[in-house]
Amino acid sequence: MTIRNGILAISLSVSCLLSARLLIHYFQLESYQFQGYFRTLGRNPVRCLLPGLILNFIWIVGASALVLLLPDGMLGLSTWMISLVLLIAGLGIRQALKRQKAKKPLVFTARIKRLYVCILLVMMLVLILMMLWAVKEADLFSVAHGLHPGTALLMFFPALLPLWVALGAAAAWPLEKGISRLYFRDAQRILRERSDLTKIGITGSWGKTSVKFILGTMLQEKANTLVTPASFNTPMGVTKVIRSELTPAHRIFVSEMGARHVGEIRELCSLVEPEYGVLTSVGPQHLDTFRTLERIIATKYELVEALPTSGVAFFADDEDICRQLYQKTNDKRKIIAGLDPTYDDVWAE
Repeated sequence: MTIRNGILAISLSVSCLLSARLLIHYFQLESYQFQGYFRTLGRNPVRCLLPGLILNFIWIVGASALVLLLPDGMLGLSTWMISLVLLIAGLGIRQALKRQKAKKPLVFTARIKRLYVCILLVMMLVLILMMLWAVKEADLFSVAHGLHPGTALLMFFPALLPLWVALGAAAAWPLEKGISRLYFRDAQRILRERSDLTKIGITGSWGKTSVKFILGTMLQEKANTLVTPASFNTPMGVTKVIRSELTPAHRIFVSEMGARHVGEIRELCSLVEPEYGVLTSVGPQHLDTFRTLERIIATKYELVEALPTSGVAFFADDEDICRQLYQKTNDKRKIIAGLDPTYDDVWAE
């Protein structure tokens, strides 16, 4: 492994990392779930593959041109020139991707920063191993036109960018799982020490954020109330709110509970342990991850199942699924609200 090859490994890894912004963004949007990430790749193959393919084209053309145009005595200069070209290309691709509109922007949380580092380290390690396999102690350019399979992998390394992002995320997973469990348990401890705190959970396929803020505004007139901000409705999002915003002055905590996979509402309930649960709606949202409506229904109903026998479950009367779940609930107090005075416990007219 020569110094020149080491420089190339670093510059190619950094340029790939810069070009991977969209893929990392997708990973964050899918709540760091591999299943959702690969499903997104399948739905958007062109957008996901294009950054790596563009960088791969620049890498092959730039390396070939410099090897052909520069004499053997200037291999050191060609290494620095290729490295510079790669870094400029990576920055250009990153800026182009940054300007694209998205439902939610990429948020540079501590977890995303750790993910960036893991992806970079994985790519550098893979590149170094490829170079050692392909060129042994020789210089990369001296075998640029050879048929060694390691050389072929090197030349098409950027095209496999979605794979390197997934491998980096897999490498980061044990660390993230450990950190998440520590924070999660700390948030559980904080809530369990607050016997004076009334805890409310809200879930639904739609309407939960609006109901959360309306309810929070009303309850604030009675007591100091904390509601989870914006769409903070994942286990780690709610954990962060509890650890950073809940104070001894708060008397009511209202938590929005979102889910894209079976079991996520149950996990949130194990954190918050709500005494009151509100089910706003049930419908075919996130069918791409749940697969069936039955699994969505079961997941939303996890909130009602998690309530203590002394708790109260509130349902919105949709004259459909929510009403069926209301009828199904017999082991705790329940209230249904809607527009039907002949059926609903609370109604508007």
